[in-house]
Amino acid sequence: MDTKIQDLNISPSVKYALQNAGFTMVSELIGQNYITLVPKFPPHYNLLAIVQELNPLGYLLPPENEISIYDITMSKRLHNIFERNNIIYLSQLSEYPIEDIAKLRNLGEKLWKNLSIYAKKITSI
Repeated sequence: MDTKIQDLNISPSVKYALQNAGFTMVSELIGQNYITLVPKFPPHYNLLAIVQELNPLGYLLPPENEISIYDITMSKRLHNIFERNNIIYLSQLSEYPIEDIAKLRNLGEKLWKNLSIYAKKITSI
């Protein structure tokens, strides 16, 4: 028997977000992770909060072999820009055209230079 999303012991806001994204049953979350969920939600959703609530319950597991923005040293401002744009894993940056990255709110010239430095470090790993 499959459990309905509405029957989970999670916050009403997470239930609402999942149902708006088309998830009605827990079985639909199998194989999903943060990266696979991003395209299924509108940009204004705080996916990090959703994932953080579902991970401890075992419904969404982090993707394997991914480098999180929490695992590398970066400025708090750059960190916040990534979070606000639902970028939690560095591999997600490769999905954005460079023009879109340059247009991220509060990503000024200085941070753009820092981002270039991070990109060089990552490609050398």
